[in-house]
Amino acid sequence: MVTKAHKTSEINASPVPPRLRPKVFSAGIEFYIYYDCVSSPKRKLLNFREFPFFSLSHLIDGDGFYQSPDMQEPVQIEKGTAVLCCPGVQNAYGARTEVYTEDSLCFGGPVPEALMKAGIIRNGLMAIGAKRRLQPIIKKLREATLPANFEACLMLHNLLFDLYRENPYNTPKQTKDNRLDSLLQLIRSDVSSLWTVKEMAEYCNLFTSLVSGSIRTFTKRVPGKRKNESGL
Repeated sequence: MVTKAHKTSEINASPVPPRLRPKVFSAGIEFYIYYDCVSSPKRKLLNFREFPFFSLSHLIDGDGFYQSPDMQEPVQIEKGTAVLCCPGVQNAYGARTEVYTEDSLCFGGPVPEALMKAGIIRNGLMAIGAKRRLQPIIKKLREATLPANFEACLMLHNLLFDLYRENPYNTPKQTKDNRLDSLLQLIRSDVSSLWTVKEMAEYCNLFTSLVSGSIRTFTKRVPGKRKNESGL
């Protein structure tokens, strides 16, 4: 089932053509499955599961929950949250009330394994924002050419590093607050980029009034000219 806000839905359990797999895998990343705007209904029972690969799920519509075995109860997650699951780690997530609509990628290989060992990839929740940041990777995989697959590997690599930098901590309690923290980091890292209050709200998945009020707390750290141009 797909929500009205989105027109397409696709599950591809073999995104890399068999003839290309050995060459693509030589780049250190292998793609196993992607979900493009796929909605799953609420399940009656909460069952823990584990995957044999890495899974990155972006909640783009609906609402959700997340729980790991060391958590006493599930936490609620909202649109703009990502769930990252490492191989062999038990997890439970999905729809909280009605449906959980996601873009997701399942992948593996020596590169993500090395990133996991280095702490770049961490199991749990992350703020990813309202923008559908897995879409460019999925679109490249659809091209089904060797250059496009290599580019998809590079794009995923860069996204994983971006999420690592944007989410210094990814415990459930901190994820919601991290959206504002990661936004402020992006603003500080490139003051030449202009952000409107609407764009900041979309990134944080918050109402514009909440973002405007929160950002004003930090305006002394943003150059005055940029504050004025951004409408702060």
